[in-house]
Amino acid sequence: MTETVIECIRDTTGVAQKTPETTITVMRGDDRSFTFRTRDRVGARVTITGATISFTVKRGVGGAQLFQRTVGSGITISTQSGNTAGEFVTTIITTNTSTLSPGNYLWDCQMTLSSLVTSIGKGT
Repeated sequence: MTETVIECIRDTTGVAQKTPETTITVMRGDDRSFTFRTRDRVGARVTITGATISFTVKRGVGGAQLFQRTVGSGITISTQSGNTAGEFVTTIITTNTSTLSPGNYLWDCQMTLSSLVTSIGKGT
């Protein structure tokens, strides 16, 4: 299974931040894992213990949700210390993509931590 690291920003100050955009490629029917590394706006890793995270794939802006991964169902929060603080892994499995037609789809990732909802990544 191929792994890709996606750097993302979780702002806790209320200051608007540009959500990073990343293109990810998954072949229909393949398994793929993506490690998200969460940092604050000055670059320090953010401890995400207890976070609720969702990774959603849609057909397009305003389009139907095709599949979603959540903590415990495709998303695993890494041990929150040292080099893995702020990290979680999203795994897309065969059943998520096997019926999709080839093409471009939109994805986004949101995290809720301490009652603050933050968009931490998006792309195609």
